[in-house]
Amino acid sequence: VRYNRVGNGANFSALSFRLHTGPGDGGWFATGGTAVFNNAGIYAARDARFVASDEAVVRFEGNRNSFVTMAASGSAAHSQWDFNELVIAKTGGASVTFNSVQTSSAGVTVARPFSLAAGQTLNLDGSFAAGQGYRFGDVSISSGAYLSQGANDLFVTGDWANAGMFAHGNRTVSFAGDGVNGNLAGGGSPFHDLVVNRPSGGVGLAGDLR
Repeated sequence: VRYNRVGNGANFSALSFRLHTGPGDGGWFATGGTAVFNNAGIYAARDARFVASDEAVVRFEGNRNSFVTMAASGSAAHSQWDFNELVIAKTGGASVTFNSVQTSSAGVTVARPFSLAAGQTLNLDGSFAAGQGYRFGDVSISSGAYLSQGANDLFVTGDWANAGMFAHGNRTVSFAGDGVNGNLAGGGSPFHDLVVNRPSGGVGLAGDLR
């Protein structure tokens, strides 16, 4: 089964959007429009693919917690999760949590600059194979926002600006990308293990680093 969305939008309210696909090219694909998950989550079985590319936007709203459950079944799960633009816009202190039941051999990628606004909470949980995890371009954490890394590695190919709270989960944040220069403003939240792996680029420090 392959679901394709090219433009316009889709609104999923107060339900769990479930992907049950086997090996092959099945899954949910979008190249445009905005998919709004209003008090809703996403539940995907093994080998499911959720790909929002090009101009597509995925937005989580509502006043209840939303869960994105990857690799929900199977012993050799390969769940692909690619977001072009990810927006967290919850109200009433509700949060968004990425998690998994089985270890996934693929990570989660967010292509466009990601900004976590004041009052928003994002938990990056789940279990991934070695060398996988969460991959972002630019990351901006506003004052009053909370980003939890969970027990996974985090890869950043752009800038990091933290004016809120970041919980490192005793894991590595790696600034990667060949030929990429970026800035790191760590704010008051410490890193556990910080790695810079930019062979022909670098990272400039903007302020104190903990």
